[in-house]
Parts: sequence; structure tokens; C-alpha cells
Amino acid sequence: MSRRLVAFHLIVCVLAVLLVGGPAGAAARASVVEGGPVPVATGGADASRGGPALAGPERAAVEGTAVSDSAAGIGTILDRYNAGVRRVLEGIESLRVAQTMYEIEEDGITKRACAVLTYERGAGMVRDETFSEITYPVGVYTLSSLVGPLLDPSEYDIEYGGVEEEAGRACHRLEVTARVRDRGHFDGSIWISCEGAAPVRIIGAVADPPFPATEIGLDKLFSPGPAGVWLVRKHVGRGEFKFLFVSKRGERRLFYDDYEIRFSGPAAGAAGE
Repeated sequence: MSRRLVAFHLIVCVLAVLLVGGPAGAAARASVVEGGPVPVATGGADASRGGPALAGPERAAVEGTAVSDSAAGIGTILDRYNAGVRRVLEGIESLRVAQTMYEIEEDGITKRACAVLTYERGAGMVRDETFSEITYPVGVYTLSSLVGPLLDPSEYDIEYGGVEEEAGRACHRLEVTARVRDRGHFDGSIWISCEGAAPVRIIGAVADPPFPATEIGLDKLFSPGPAGVWLVRKHVGRGEFKFLFVSKRGERRLFYDDYEIRFSGPAAGAAGE
């Protein structure tokens, strides 16, 4: 087998694993940067942002939240957010969700795979494939990758970007820069709902992609699931990989539907409203 063919297969396998994972599923740690004016963004509808523009009372609520939460400080926002994520991670005894994956190749060909992810406390996450046109690895999944990252102060610099709408909801936007430059950390933006302090969207890139990747981007959209718990509904991963004389770009789109969750105690919107 030629070196070029070996390199191509290596790139494909690495791309397959990395595009569906990403640091947004790991515990992210942060140091807080406060101060300065608090902007309020209330632009028009944008389908790529996940929902319609706010209007009327909802828009007024966004602007009012900007004032009140500016006074409360970013530390309070992070405390509420982290507390909610921890309650979810610690409270889920079992989880089941249907996953549909689309792989878009450089030549425009789209491949599809369907699976069911099942989580049991103490046993971890298992992916059972029901249909696949994708013949190489399809990633490693954890409970955190579905619930969202913790933002504990120490390994990230975070700047407060203001209150704006995302997916039709009033959100705090935090700009994240990783201090620790590795594959487990990311640079980008996270939107946290003003009401409920839940993750709404994460857009960014791996801080230091592992060889042979030169770039790995991620885009995760969350929405309320059973008991009001916010869980990932769509995850788009894009990457560029180079090895020897071979380079490849790829994209995978994952959709999650029909969540089933069993809690050890009251869920009550642990990371949501």
C-alpha cells in the first residue's frame, strides 16, 4: 500500500473521531474578565443562529436583563450555570437518545448513519448503530458531550460579551480563550440563557488540534429536553487534516432526538428553565 494511501486512511479515521467529539464536552475551566460596558444585541432573524429575532416584550426583557445581570456580575452567571450542569451530570442515572449523523465529503457526497446512544451510571455511554453508510470510526461520546461543559475558573480567560438573543432566547454571550492549549480546550463563544442559566449554543475551535489535524471547528445547539433539562440537539463538526502529501477537509452534522432520562432525584430543570 502506498504511503499516500496510508496517509489518506489515517486522516479519514482521525477526522471521523475528532469531528464528533471536541472540548465542549469536557470540563472547561475559566478565569473571569469583568468590567466595561455591557452591549445588547437585538438584530434581525438569522437562521444560522438557530431561531427568530425577539420582538416586543421579549426584546424588552433582553434589554432589562442586560442591566440587572451586569450589576450581578459574570461570576454570578458562571456560578448559576456551573451549578445547573453539575446537578444534571450528578442526577442522571440513565439516558437514551436517537442519533442521526450526516457526513459531507469534499465532492459533495453525503453519507448517513443512525444509532442509539445509551448511558448508564457506572457503565458509561454505549453507541449502538442501526444503519450506516460510514465505514470508519464515528467518535467517542460522553454524558458531558450531551449536557455541556463546566466552566470552572482556572484554565480559560472569559470576557463578557453582553446580552443578546440566540435561538430566540435572551442569552449572556461569553467569549472564551483557552489558557491551556491542547485538544481538550477550545476558543470561541458560549451563549447561556438569562432565565435558567442553561447552555444554548457553543461555537468555537479546538485550541490545539492533535496531529494530523490543523483545524477543528465545532458548533453545538442545545434545547430543553425531559424535565426541562437542556441537552444538545445539533452538533456540526468541521475539520482540516494534513499528513505527508495528503490533505482533507470534512464536515459531520449530528442530530439528537427523542431523549429519555431517568434521574436519581428531582430534575426540575437542573440546567434549564
